[in-house]
Amino acid sequence: MQKLFYNCDIITLEDTKGECLLTEDGVISFVGDLDEGKRRAAPDCEKIDLCGACLLPAFIDAHSHISQVAQTLTLCALHGSRSLAEIKEKILRFKSERNLSDTDWILAFGYDNNDLESRRHPTAAELDEISVSNPILLTHASGHMGVFNSAALRAIGAENPQDIEGGMIGRTSSGAPDGYMEEKAFFYYSAKLESKEKSDGVRLMREAQKLYASYGIATAQDGLVNENNFALLSECAKKGELFLDVVGYVDVKKCPQIYKENREYQNKYNGRFKLGGYKLFLDGSPQGKTAWLTEPYEGDESRGYPIYSDDEAERLCRIAQEEDVQLLTHVNGDAAADQLLRILAKTKTKRRPVAIHAQVMRRDQIAALKKQNVIPSFFVAHVYHWGDVHLQNLGQERASRISAAREAEDLHIPFTFHQDSPVIPPNMAETLWCAVARKTKSGKTLGKDESIDVLTAIRAVTINAAHQYFEEDKKGSLRKGKLADLVVLDKNPLKIDTDALKNLQVLRTYKEGELIYSKK
Repeated sequence: MQKLFYNCDIITLEDTKGECLLTEDGVISFVGDLDEGKRRAAPDCEKIDLCGACLLPAFIDAHSHISQVAQTLTLCALHGSRSLAEIKEKILRFKSERNLSDTDWILAFGYDNNDLESRRHPTAAELDEISVSNPILLTHASGHMGVFNSAALRAIGAENPQDIEGGMIGRTSSGAPDGYMEEKAFFYYSAKLESKEKSDGVRLMREAQKLYASYGIATAQDGLVNENNFALLSECAKKGELFLDVVGYVDVKKCPQIYKENREYQNKYNGRFKLGGYKLFLDGSPQGKTAWLTEPYEGDESRGYPIYSDDEAERLCRIAQEEDVQLLTHVNGDAAADQLLRILAKTKTKRRPVAIHAQVMRRDQIAALKKQNVIPSFFVAHVYHWGDVHLQNLGQERASRISAAREAEDLHIPFTFHQDSPVIPPNMAETLWCAVARKTKSGKTLGKDESIDVLTAIRAVTINAAHQYFEEDKKGSLRKGKLADLVVLDKNPLKIDTDALKNLQVLRTYKEGELIYSKK
């Protein structure tokens, strides 16, 4: 079946321009002159008048956690909460609306201590004011930390927990846990929860995919695959429930066997799901002050901390190197970046390794990425969402270098952008604006020298992201022979003011020529 798209601006990200685009059986067959496109179209070709909109290659998610996004659809949403009282109100309303009993778990997601009036994390005692019988878990927006109430601490066997290296457990003056945990401690204890929505996983994955498609995304990532979400993703693949391509990266520490034992998904799509390699964590988050730095946070002696020693990080890295598969490494602080560069040099890992987030990198480190063929995937929307926090935590000089995209561009490094959903929604238009404007929530310009032009920003979420996935021959630009993964925007991002970028509307998203989203 053919489709002819016309009466639109077309951004091909190739050297060619076009008045129309013709697809056949999910593949682009022609981009060029409208009369020639009409001549090539068969009598039964579907002709699609885009009424002056803008046609681009569909956006490609360079890093997120789509199965976690699916899970958060069932949780109490705490995004934007400004006080503990507001958090309590949202949780009580959630309990009532969901008809939860007095012993059911209450799971909430999205609070940010930096947004709260107190600028601190809640405590177990404060959550006990909501309920002493319901186990309650609040997960921070970053996903790196959270708070349990007393009933939850009892339920997971953490009434007298031992400290965990690479993590932290908050304690009262008596040494008892105060409910707060971060990094490896939080991951360890939160993993003890059994999801109440497992049987609904396939339905929730459909909803998560609809969300991604509404932002113009046709390829998504699951950036930390474990036994549970692999079971869900492979089930969706086998049942034909994936309408986006989903690339998974296996937790190299906890379950490397998932990659080794599932050849049918190794670097090839099977039911729209494939395993792209492994994922490694080296530190935490800068807004939570757990990113590992070489110099202390402002007004603090803390430098954050590593997740692993060099020896252990090297051992994990070698798993990917010996199997010749891609390694994605979470690295925020410059000390963690130093560690990554050291271990990649020692293991001689070359299969397009990716530095996920790459937030607080020094100039010498950006240059080293180029030498070692490492792709930085920047969480550039940090500039808006946490830029003001970074100014307080890191000071002007370091905060201005958050997501140093201009430096990477000047060195011709094919960097990508991501949103790390569910940390924030997979809003590509907002990300484009953040990369160009570099404005914080308070309106400050943060790191003007790291601003890039709109076309370069678009490349970071299309052709560069396709390169990151080894799919640049099939995705990321519009030319004959590539998949008809397309997004239709209401306006041409190359022809509007910078501030208008964040208001771009996705009108339609196509996956291999099939409409998967249409704005109502």
